[in-house]
Amino acid sequence: MSDSCRILVVDDEPDVCEITAEMLEALGHQVSAVRSSRDALHHISTTSGSYTLALIDWNMPGVPGKDVVAAINAHSPDTGVVITTGGHIPMKVQQGHGLVLRGILKKPFTLQMLRTCIEDALAPTS
Repeated sequence: MSDSCRILVVDDEPDVCEITAEMLEALGHQVSAVRSSRDALHHISTTSGSYTLALIDWNMPGVPGKDVVAAINAHSPDTGVVITTGGHIPMKVQQGHGLVLRGILKKPFTLQMLRTCIEDALAPTS
């Protein structure tokens, strides 16, 4: 992928958030990273429409990931959403849970897995 995208990373695990941001930057993307769902909701409401893609941890304390995804879908419908999770991926999530998703990325992931996920999420839909 040669095009640089603006990507929002939301993960409550500091190391995962930082490493994911670094990997995306290594792929040439502009990244904003936040470590809580509440920070993500604030960020989304103040920068609506400015992200190409968001990587959202599904299992976060406080506001659940599904609520962050719903907020992105509502405030910035052109922003693609990929769920990241280190746990079991429930069938509800795989079916979208009533949310607009562009992918699910299972943790831990490699740089190549992340690259492929981003490319798939940004591929034109038919």
